[in-house]
Amino acid sequence: MKLVGTLHNDLEGPRRLRRLLDYLSPEAITIEAAAGFPLDEMVRKISENNRRKSRAVNSINGPQNMKQLYTELCELGGYEILVSVEYAGIRGVQIHGADHPQTSVLLDYDTDEIFLEIVKKEFGGMRPEVARIPYSTLRRRYTEHFNKGYYDPHVITAMDQRMSPDAKAALKKATEHEGLEPEVREQFMADEIRRKNPQLHVGGLSHVFEGYPLGVTPLFMRLGGIVSERMRLSEADSITP
Repeated sequence: MKLVGTLHNDLEGPRRLRRLLDYLSPEAITIEAAAGFPLDEMVRKISENNRRKSRAVNSINGPQNMKQLYTELCELGGYEILVSVEYAGIRGVQIHGADHPQTSVLLDYDTDEIFLEIVKKEFGGMRPEVARIPYSTLRRRYTEHFNKGYYDPHVITAMDQRMSPDAKAALKKATEHEGLEPEVREQFMADEIRRKNPQLHVGGLSHVFEGYPLGVTPLFMRLGGIVSERMRLSEADSITP
């Protein structure tokens, strides 16, 4: 079984995942989505949440190039689920959520207010020269900076240490609302993946590689010998047709 580690705010994530799925052609997939939750309903909720956040970002006064960046980031929310479900529907292959069922509460958890406060503060603290950067340049710089993280095994920990107090507060509030201990969640995923026995599991990078910020034993270590290969999603860029 292969594990593919993703980063949730990867602007190239949807393209990379489609490319990788087409290349690997798995016949059974598990994803980081609540086990037992209807995937069509999950896709609907994720898509609605993305559209709502995108509209909210565009309602804020701020530099147009940053609004465009945040809008694009909003629109790719949950791309690992959306793209994998899309692939499974087209190919007619098995797909199952393997995450703890309790994580489904986040689909209905209203993070808009927290999200908008963070965006407003980032817009307000932005240097004037940033607003003058063409969007294509800004996007390229974001992607280049983001890609570097794929090759640092401790990038998740480093990102956690640099996270703003507002972002940490939002993450803590969401985690508390979820009411799920990280150790319990990670073990559930490992057990569910073993039970479903997929050819491929698609999940967050911190579960697949070292650097988990919460200090728990990550998924790949719990799965042990059944894992034949671990990949970063960015490796899709090196695939030759």
